[in-house]
Amino acid sequence: MDSSTSLTDTVVAAMRKLFPEELADKSWDNTGLLLGEAPRSSSAPNDERSTVLLTNDLTAEVVDEALKENVRVIICYHPVIFKGIKSLTTQDPMQMQLLRLAAERIAVYCPHSAIDAAVGGMCDWLCDILTMGGVHKQQVVCRALRPIAGPLPQGQENAGYGREMVLPQQTDLHTLLRRLSAGTTGSPYVMVAMPERMKRPGQPPPMISKIAVCPGSGASVFGDTDADLLVTGEMSHHEALRHTQCGRVVATVFHSNSERRYLKDVLRPMLEKRLQGTPASGARIIVSAADRDPYEIINRAKPVALQRAKPASRQRAKPASRQRAKPCQEQTLDAQDQYTFQALLQAIEAMEPGPSTSGNNDNSEPIPQSPRSPPGMASVPNPPSLDEPMLGSGGDWQLPYSEAATGSPSDVLMGAMQPAPDPVPKREDPDEDPREDTPVGSPVKTEHWYNEGW
Repeated sequence: MDSSTSLTDTVVAAMRKLFPEELADKSWDNTGLLLGEAPRSSSAPNDERSTVLLTNDLTAEVVDEALKENVRVIICYHPVIFKGIKSLTTQDPMQMQLLRLAAERIAVYCPHSAIDAAVGGMCDWLCDILTMGGVHKQQVVCRALRPIAGPLPQGQENAGYGREMVLPQQTDLHTLLRRLSAGTTGSPYVMVAMPERMKRPGQPPPMISKIAVCPGSGASVFGDTDADLLVTGEMSHHEALRHTQCGRVVATVFHSNSERRYLKDVLRPMLEKRLQGTPASGARIIVSAADRDPYEIINRAKPVALQRAKPASRQRAKPASRQRAKPCQEQTLDAQDQYTFQALLQAIEAMEPGPSTSGNNDNSEPIPQSPRSPPGMASVPNPPSLDEPMLGSGGDWQLPYSEAATGSPSDVLMGAMQPAPDPVPKREDPDEDPREDTPVGSPVKTEHWYNEGW
């Protein structure tokens, strides 16, 4: 590293070139270098740290990780400071983390809505996921929902907030939800709000012609778009209800889950390429393994309370006559989605109760990609086990038996969209799992397209 240019200066300059700060919505957002690198004391030893950490949010766990990895600068997608600060104390959790970072001379740069709006940014990435790279390959007509007025930097003439795209041919909702799940979280669960008429028995899956996307919380960006499908991270109850009353479908995956995968699949390789030939060309760029969405999906089969595991001597093997046969895999998928869906089915069928060994967002080798997938569109990773002890466990404590994780792939895929199971009679033995005697096929599912399987 050139002594006249710090790693922080070089990385910030590269980020500003990739995602110009003038693209950010300054009316509410706060982007840029929000925590500078403190000067080194004359008595301090020479500091040669050259690691850059990418994260979606700044939490105590992420700061712990930064200190452990000897990080010099953090690229934090969400701003760590939104409003004016009159004091810096340890009473506020965010201020506490900023003080910890300042003490270790770690800088924080926050691009936020500049990445959203930029050409090749987060909005275009979501479009590529849903169209299998169609926007990147210029095969799909796409425009910004809220274009940015005024002169824009070269190459950013089409920048703006949100995207609306017209598909070259209608695509069924099942296919689009599979792509969304595979490209963002890898989870089998997608939260969907749809008009009641689409749920009636005998109705075919909705066919989608136009899609609007916005990472994070996109209700204010969508406005009154006439898109058939709205894809975002989160949406309030009343906004979702209004859109469904207008005949639109809303799909959400939790706020930061609609953003986080971009850091690993797109931003890291972009930044590595941009730093080539600069004083920071040898910098190590990592994606936070501690950063994750605050929401978890917990199995609703039993109350969320840790229960003592049944002793091995009392556990009964399920008779072969009661074991559910493995369902046939769906054969009606279009060829373009066959790879992704088969990988998802295999991952779900391989799930077993017990703690998951896969991290939420680690720095392991990238997942093998489909030959038809665009850059950044990986096939589905192993979804976290639904029996994973969310509240922590040790010894012989474990979460209740997971009904969803042991059902058919269709049961698992539809998740919360399944009807609630019929009440099970109370048994005299409190340790006995009543579902061991539940007839095969229970609970009975209604014949709606959205819970017949994908």
